[in-house]
Formats: sequence, structure tokens, C-alpha cells
Amino acid sequence: MNSIFLKNDSIKFFEVLEQVLSKVLLCLRILTKSSKVSIQIGKISSKTEKM
Repeated sequence: MNSIFLKNDSIKFFEVLEQVLSKVLLCLRILTKSSKVSIQIGKISSKTEKM
């Protein structure tokens, strides 16, 4: 009985871990996209200041 419960728990644990990892990856993608956009905005603003 115990081994079956342990297997189920580990499967649930890995499922939760997978969900958390996917959310973290999604957040990282959004952050990298926004940082790229902010860098582009910074470049544009520096160009306009020179003008």
C-alpha cells in the first residue's frame, strides 16, 4: 500500500513541478520580451536626445 501511495505522490509532485516550471518559463519569456522592448525604447530615446 505504502509504495503505491509514494508513487502517486511522486507523480503528483512531478506534475506540480512541471506546471510551476512552465509558468516560470512563461514569466521569463515575458520578462525577456519586455526587457528587449525597453532596451529598444532606450536606444530610440538616446537617438532623439542627440538630435
